Amino acid sequence: MGTVQSGNDKKNGLFGYKKGARTIFLDATNGSATFGQAGTGQIKIDAESGVITGGSYPYDEKTKKGSGMEINLGENPSITFGSKKFYVTPAG
Repeated sequence: MGTVQSGNDKKNGLFGYKKGARTIFLDATNGSATFGQAGTGQIKIDAESGVITGGSYPYDEKTKKGSGMEINLGENPSITFGSKKFYVTPAG
């Protein structure tokens, strides 16, 4: 448990590092969590919005790059994959 500051951005919580790169962050301020290194299939849980993202989501329309998925557990539940061409909502 501790604090990490990068420029003006100060984060409080539990941090894990591997070979100098942050691989785990549990945010003590809002309950959010990040697992894995940025750009390598990272999983993010946003406790405030109820959204979980994994991989390199969201898909970038300009570069046509990106994969992974987003699971929205908030007000409008849905599961969206990669290019957003395939998704599932409560309506099917």
